[in-house]
Amino acid sequence: MSTSRKFPEAKSFFQLLAFNYLMFIGAVLFIFLGIYLIYCSYARHAAPIPDPESLKLKAQTLEDRQLDSLSTSYYLGPGSGFIIADSTGNLLYSSGENLPAQFTPGELACIPRYDSDTSLAIANLPESSPNGQYLITQLKFGQQGETVIDGYLFLDQELNVLSGTIATGRSSFTPQEFQYLKGQDESGRLIFRTRYQNPEGEIRQMVFFFRNTRIEGYQRVYHFWNRIWLLAIPACLLAAAFCIRKLTEKTKSLLEPLNQAILSLSQGKDSHLDAYHGPAEFAGIARNFLQMEERLRESEYQRQQLDESRRQLMADISHDLKTPAAVISGYACALRDGMLSGQEQQRCLDTLVQKSRQISSLLSQLHEYSRLDHPAMPIHLSRVDLCGLVREYFAGRYQELELAGYPLEADIPDSTMYVMADRQLLIRCMENLVQNTLSYNPPGTTLWVSVRVLDGYLQLLLGDNGSGIPQNIRQSLFDPFVTGNQARSGNHGSGLGLSIVKKIVELHGGKIALLDCSCWSTCFCITLPPADFSET
Repeated sequence: MSTSRKFPEAKSFFQLLAFNYLMFIGAVLFIFLGIYLIYCSYARHAAPIPDPESLKLKAQTLEDRQLDSLSTSYYLGPGSGFIIADSTGNLLYSSGENLPAQFTPGELACIPRYDSDTSLAIANLPESSPNGQYLITQLKFGQQGETVIDGYLFLDQELNVLSGTIATGRSSFTPQEFQYLKGQDESGRLIFRTRYQNPEGEIRQMVFFFRNTRIEGYQRVYHFWNRIWLLAIPACLLAAAFCIRKLTEKTKSLLEPLNQAILSLSQGKDSHLDAYHGPAEFAGIARNFLQMEERLRESEYQRQQLDESRRQLMADISHDLKTPAAVISGYACALRDGMLSGQEQQRCLDTLVQKSRQISSLLSQLHEYSRLDHPAMPIHLSRVDLCGLVREYFAGRYQELELAGYPLEADIPDSTMYVMADRQLLIRCMENLVQNTLSYNPPGTTLWVSVRVLDGYLQLLLGDNGSGIPQNIRQSLFDPFVTGNQARSGNHGSGLGLSIVKKIVELHGGKIALLDCSCWSTCFCITLPPADFSET
């Protein structure tokens, strides 16, 4: 089974958390901005702060025909107004309520300049004062911010000029002019004038009328400011609840497929996580889950195969023990009942010995196979010269093989090739392979043994030019109880020899395979990893 699954590219879950956090921060900022805008709107109505300078700057950018786009209440507050006249005092535009229709040059001159550094203070004098009824003092701010008297003017009750250093060209003032000298109109609005140049280069005079904010208005704004921020607490809590809910829903939507996959796996169903899409961390979990699912399926498949192999093993053991046991039982009954003559008794005893040895050999190999299959099987590893061990083993069996009619050809290097191995187990491997050749091939079959190095691994090759192994049996050759009845002609062996060889090789971290070789009909190849270092 393949464990490589490709998932759509997705952002990190931490990016999702960061986005949710930024969304919460944005909501909080939006709440504060909304509260601030509400406060500004309330303050503009409850305690408006006139801004004549901004009105003047805006008017400088407009032609006379565009002056109606100016908002009086926006710049000067409610109940305010302004008048724009030319340099001679002719009215060009007016906006607001209760505004004069015209200014005389004298009236226009009495209106305080908005951008002037001087101001007028008017005081009522006692009736017995020899200097008249009114004292007009011109104040100026000094360099250090102190107030300096820069001039004065005495007026009588009829507003005639008695004496003074300001307005020297005037002998008297009208009531309207005197009202403008106070800096207020009849309704108590503050009044100022200024000059500017429009885009066409013409000089324009602007007169402002606006009300001064009372202390009560500022108090209302102050109390409103203290109360409105209480709205921020529930608003922020609602924003937090909203963000938490969105994050919870998103996280649940990411975890639900994983949870369903676990439930499906516990019920033996497919997890359906192939098309899972989510953040990189969750996609990694899904990918690992799929790999685990495939490994579990492989493990289950291997378990089923192992159970089937065990059942087959028990059936094969029963079959291999049943025949010699039946023979032993039959001959034993015949001997007991005295049914055999003397010569027949001898043949019967020979058969009993042969069958008992066959059973003993089968049980011995079965015990060894089971012992090698046990996870706690002890293995005594040491540095073993593979060339020397193979040379020593076949030198000891050379004469025996020659007498039995099985000539030996060897191709073993003179150098040393070390492996970490259990010496006795390697000898058992060679013993079983040689015995397999002798059991299933007639005399005259040539044995061949070789040791070589391939791709950094040591290989022990053992072949023969005998009857060979059919293709249909090669895949199961190393399974238990695959005997000559299935692989080669003859009826020898228990079918456990090659299985034992495979177990021993795997205990050493190696592999055994049946190679296709044009020179030999059968060629077994044992591949072993080399020791950490070798000596040549």
